[in-house]
Amino acid sequence: MTQALALISSLILGIIPFAILGLALGYLLHPKSADSILSLSLIIIPVACGSIQLPVPQIVQDLIAFSPFYHYRQLVLSAVNLNHDNQLFLHLLWLVWAWGAFSLFAAWSYQRDRTV
Repeated sequence: MTQALALISSLILGIIPFAILGLALGYLLHPKSADSILSLSLIIIPVACGSIQLPVPQIVQDLIAFSPFYHYRQLVLSAVNLNHDNQLFLHLLWLVWAWGAFSLFAAWSYQRDRTV
């Protein structure tokens, strides 16, 4: 029961920054470009969270650790006790940082959309 509660709470906590990012992109982009953005994100997000390993230089693999998608993945993995790195507080801080950054970006894009 506690594992299911941890999984549900990590999924909800992790999805909020990306929902805010989606709102920001919705204000910035033209509605007809949504299909291409969604198609591109289906490729980029699994690579950015580190779940798909590509033959790329080590520097790219190191940069993946700075992605909020990576920290969301690690948070979910730690909730279900799978292959995680025991850095729960670090991943939570990264998601809180992404939440704030994406909120500022969404507020800016909303103000830009209102003036245009």
